[in-house]
Amino acid sequence: RSIATTPRLVGSDALVAPGNAPFGSRALVHATVEPVLAPETCADIIAEAEERAAADGWGSRYTLQSGSDELHLADLPRASAAVAAALPDIAAIATAALLP
Repeated sequence: RSIATTPRLVGSDALVAPGNAPFGSRALVHATVEPVLAPETCADIIAEAEERAAADGWGSRYTLQSGSDELHLADLPRASAAVAAALPDIAAIATAALLP
């Protein structure tokens, strides 16, 4: 399976080696609008997030003065496991998108 990606340039302030060695490019992020997880997996992740939010409320670890509607993947055990299981396929798809 292959997906189309669009390269995004990493800001020069994030680069620490001359010429961004060993990569030699600032195009280190590749974005896609195509799905990388199955629709059922996405639905399961959303359901777990909604369950967690219903039980504990939505909240942010990052802001002290304002709230946000976020949950962290690490706080969602079933979602974390699903994403971890999908990572080899996602990495293969991403790598294939970079090769000629």
